[in-house]
Amino acid sequence: MSASERVHAALRSRILKGDLRDGQRLVVREIAQTYSVSDLPVREAIRMLQSDGLCVVNRNRGACVTTITPEDIPGAYLLRGEVEALSTRLAGPNLSETDLAKLASMAQDMELLAMQDETEGYVAVNREFHALILARCPYANIRRMVEELTDGHFDYAVIFGVDTRELSRSSSHHNKLVDCLKAGDWHQAGAVSMGRKMEIARTLLIALNRPVPPELYSEAPEAGNDYE
Repeated sequence: MSASERVHAALRSRILKGDLRDGQRLVVREIAQTYSVSDLPVREAIRMLQSDGLCVVNRNRGACVTTITPEDIPGAYLLRGEVEALSTRLAGPNLSETDLAKLASMAQDMELLAMQDETEGYVAVNREFHALILARCPYANIRRMVEELTDGHFDYAVIFGVDTRELSRSSSHHNKLVDCLKAGDWHQAGAVSMGRKMEIARTLLIALNRPVPPELYSEAPEAGNDYE
């Protein structure tokens, strides 16, 4: 691994974990000192982060961690939801009995972690759960698209932090998804995946005191719905 690849991997990991926050500046000299490299590989790493959609570079501030604005949230999560729903439907027929058993076990683990309010452990299992499903999608370009869209969004630790109910909502989603996959109902599995992304978008918009557009409801919200 080259110096630029090493720095890129380290910065990418820190951004996705939330150690480097939205809008935070990426100062070349500071990064170079942190990783004991010259400025050149740091600049190359920043260009790689730009390609990932994880940072932006402007003339006045230099490189900064990408900020998803409230205006971006509906479209970003609708797009991600559609692509993840597609990848889930395509992955379904390729999941083995061993895969399904592992997914069920991870769903149980997440249910327990949610009850214990163990966000960090939950996030780790959640990533492994979705990575397994995505790995069974037969098309590399769709897998890459899901990964790119995921990288450009809020980390799950941030989402769980804005609403204490998100852990239990997420756990319920995983149980429903496993049930659909076990039943061989790939289309419903995709619908469950899409519904969860819309739920996340609603949670984020409400936390930011922004209106929720009707497109983020799979059906018309009922009276008394938390998202009205």
